[in-house]
Amino acid sequence: MEPRTYKPSELMDRRVVFVIVAVFFVLGAILSQRRVFDPDEFMHLHSAWSMYRGLVPYRDFYDHYTPLSRLFLLPLFRVFAVETNVNHSIAFLFFARKLAWLTSGFVLLLTFWLGKLWRNASVGLVAVLFLLITEAYWNLTLEIRPDTLGTAFFLIFLVTALRVEHGLCHEKTRELAIVCSGFFLGLGFLTCQKSVYAFPGLFIGMCIYIGQLPRMDTLRQRVGHVGYLLFGFFIPLIGIASYFYFQKGLNPFIVQNFVFYLGVDKDSYVHGLHQFLYQHPFLGLLGIAGLIRSMVSMLCKTFRTGDFILTPATLSLIAGLFLIPTPYYQYYVLFLPLAALFASGFLLELVGLLANLRTRLPVGRWVALVGTGSVVPILGIGLIARNSGSPWPLVVILGYWSAVILGTLILLFRRVPALALGFFFLGIIVGPLVRICTALDSVDNSAQIAEMKFVMENTSPTDTVMDGYRGSGVFRPHAFFYWCLPYNERMGITEAQKQQLITDLVHGVVSPKLVLLDYDLQALSPLVTEFFKNNYEPTETRMIWKRRSISAP
Repeated sequence: MEPRTYKPSELMDRRVVFVIVAVFFVLGAILSQRRVFDPDEFMHLHSAWSMYRGLVPYRDFYDHYTPLSRLFLLPLFRVFAVETNVNHSIAFLFFARKLAWLTSGFVLLLTFWLGKLWRNASVGLVAVLFLLITEAYWNLTLEIRPDTLGTAFFLIFLVTALRVEHGLCHEKTRELAIVCSGFFLGLGFLTCQKSVYAFPGLFIGMCIYIGQLPRMDTLRQRVGHVGYLLFGFFIPLIGIASYFYFQKGLNPFIVQNFVFYLGVDKDSYVHGLHQFLYQHPFLGLLGIAGLIRSMVSMLCKTFRTGDFILTPATLSLIAGLFLIPTPYYQYYVLFLPLAALFASGFLLELVGLLANLRTRLPVGRWVALVGTGSVVPILGIGLIARNSGSPWPLVVILGYWSAVILGTLILLFRRVPALALGFFFLGIIVGPLVRICTALDSVDNSAQIAEMKFVMENTSPTDTVMDGYRGSGVFRPHAFFYWCLPYNERMGITEAQKQQLITDLVHGVVSPKLVLLDYDLQALSPLVTEFFKNNYEPTETRMIWKRRSISAP
């Protein structure tokens, strides 16, 4: 009897994965309406609202994000009277959160599409699962941030590029498709400039495409394709640069987006990366293995479709984690879909290999092989779990993951690979499911909403508010060029700018009606803090101070 060979479609029950994905996606929708608002969300909304009022970012107020995501919010201010109606301003926050959730779903669909183009539908579906259960994803993409939309544009670029590589575009429209792919890459860069860390990898991919990738096209045609890509990329960049040039804001646009943070101390990536790997060890281990597998195939010039662009782009984005000044989890959103794809591809390839070997090898050899191989992930998990700050003892962590691995292998031994993968998926979602359910029970944004209502009800649409990093005056004009003052922004503000603020406060040039005297504002300058404490008094709402010359509301 011929040994059985499992087809890829026989290795997994897609219904199990789909149900898990649906559960997490719905839980994310509920959480998005309950969780506390991050001050960054108020910053992004305030920037968009300021643009709606006619202010030019970078020239009229500080911003360190490329502006495209704000433009998508501008039409909404025609629907919500955020300046004059308190209920509208609150409703706008939750509506924007819903849009963020929907955008996160679009990223999931694009991840699936990219996985299907790169390998098959099963790889795409498992990649969506890996992506969605990561706290860095379902936490950050539920917030009002440009990172999710920027990731969506970046994935559209990759999907379009792979469609061209697969020959799925009509010969007469292939050049147009390449231009469109570059255009989407440019849109992604103008939405979230962190995608710049992918550019070295994309450059390497272009060089591979021109010089080594076996194709029917001539060298001249391949060079022309790269030219079309760059042409599409520069179309939106030239448009944005022209706008800011004529608004006399091109220089501050460049400085605040690409120069401001160069002199700021770099935050450590170690703690965040360690916690991420501890929470999702198999995404890390399988992702690394998948990338190594892809790099080996590229070095041996046994290219698999799409590897020439996905592999260097992923490596470049991961390398950016060690270079970016503030490696917060929002940066992870950009490379997590690609890491999930490599983890998914390697997992399904590994399970298929083990399932097929089970029908070919004697029992003893198969058990010895998988027993020896399982030592590698257990050791890796042990190294990750050490000094992770987990409340669980190391022996419990290793015991749990060893049970997941052992259960999966036993089911593979019993020749039920679909059940084995289902068991593995259930094992890796327990921690994320507990964390998201705990978050649903513990979060409450009512205090923030009450503080925002106080600001709205005790100021007019023209009254300025001085903020540190709370954001409660999101729909009120800012009193200082720097509307929010987290520590990395404070480190880039010069002493001359601080002294000018003191002078403007003393002479009434800057005269906020309310001051949100939080830690970040007090940390800006002792003289600024002293001025506010001498000329303002606290209200009944925590941290909000009003001018002494103004009677209590």
